[in-house]
Amino acid sequence: VELYDVLSGEADEAYLDPEKFFRNTYLTSDMKALLVGALRRLARNEGSAVYVLDTEFGGGKTHSLLLLYHVFRNRDLGTRYIRQYGIDEEYGILEVPEVDVAAIDCRRMEKGTLWGELAHALGKYEALERSDLRKTPPQNIDEIRNLFTKPTLILVDELPIHLVTASAEKVGDTNLMELTLNFLTVLSSAVST
Repeated sequence: VELYDVLSGEADEAYLDPEKFFRNTYLTSDMKALLVGALRRLARNEGSAVYVLDTEFGGGKTHSLLLLYHVFRNRDLGTRYIRQYGIDEEYGILEVPEVDVAAIDCRRMEKGTLWGELAHALGKYEALERSDLRKTPPQNIDEIRNLFTKPTLILVDELPIHLVTASAEKVGDTNLMELTLNFLTVLSSAVST
């Protein structure tokens, strides 16, 4: 499955329907660690703020992202799912916290930059529209922090594809890939604090 198919509603029902997805998803140890890490961070502000999933083709990155997507977008079902695996008792997280979810598949971006796409996914495109259209990332960390009004799960799939494409796009005396990498550094700082 591709994340953009789920986001557009074009994926098979087994991926679109959270109940079917949970029923058909075996929680591997790696997926459990990722889920617990996200729950700890979003519920209690503990642990790592950024996770990089690095597996070979077919290694389960998108499926893991979809697990997080469904757990946090469907709190009641997500809470039942974490209870089914004893995460509530083992880690003291009794329910899935209320969060915003921004999911981006870099193969199907609607905006010109990753920062524009993130603002768009959060329903706050106007805040970074100028930066997106000029292809200049926000330098002020507060501009990025202002996108978040509550704990937020940001899911980005296929970032390397975007970076390769962006490397060919000149912006001033640099390129969009370099600017995107700089933005990711500032974004990491913003979410880590």
